[in-house]
Amino acid sequence: MSATVVQAQEFIVGLLGGLLNEHDLTTLEKCVQGSSSVATDVTDMINDVVGEFSITNMVKAVEQSKDIYDRLPTELSHCTNSQGDISRITSWA
Repeated sequence: MSATVVQAQEFIVGLLGGLLNEHDLTTLEKCVQGSSSVATDVTDMINDVVGEFSITNMVKAVEQSKDIYDRLPTELSHCTNSQGDISRITSWA
């Protein structure tokens, strides 16, 4: 089983929607779809863990998720309608 970019985008939107307690995710979906590098990185992270479950891959996934989180505000900066949501996520964490 491997994740696709579309599945990764859905994962990101679901995760961010859960963090924000947001149910209308249309704007956030468009924003994430416009940032393919984040979705590609999440896809790679999921595939690494699912492909071969090991401590090494779990550590790598945690490192990748930290990198993705650190880049998220920059990667989604083009999303003018979602800046409030991005600020809430950054403040929460």
